[in-house]
Amino acid sequence: MPKIHLETKVLIIKRLKTRSTADVADTFNVCQRQVQRIIKKTGDVFDKPRSGRPRKTTAREDCLLAQKSKASPFSTAAELHETWSPEVPVSTRTVCRILSRNGLHGRISAQKPALNKRQLKNRVAFAKAHSLLKGWTLEKWQKVYFFR
Repeated sequence: MPKIHLETKVLIIKRLKTRSTADVADTFNVCQRQVQRIIKKTGDVFDKPRSGRPRKTTAREDCLLAQKSKASPFSTAAELHETWSPEVPVSTRTVCRILSRNGLHGRISAQKPALNKRQLKNRVAFAKAHSLLKGWTLEKWQKVYFFR
């Protein structure tokens, strides 16, 4: 059953003062049971608070933490926890939960061995041999920077 918007609930309550529940249900294209539930709330159109523990952080703080994580992608949740200072102190587990809700999951970056001098030399020779066939000149290659 789709949720009725707050503005629609207010309009339903206003119409119920002059019309029947069936007329109001037809007007707003909802079932009579939904209109009766709104009547039961005695005019209160706001959702009641849910059970469970209240949030420690606000949505804005969550967004700021996600931005900080994206700015430094190699930092761990513990490092983010140390540098991040919300109004209410939180644990590292809370930081992990916030990041995962924003689609940021912890991964270990791949460790690749550094290339030695022989490998670098072979790569440059291969690239020069194959690009000279496609019209690259030595002047263009001298502008290319290789790590050594």
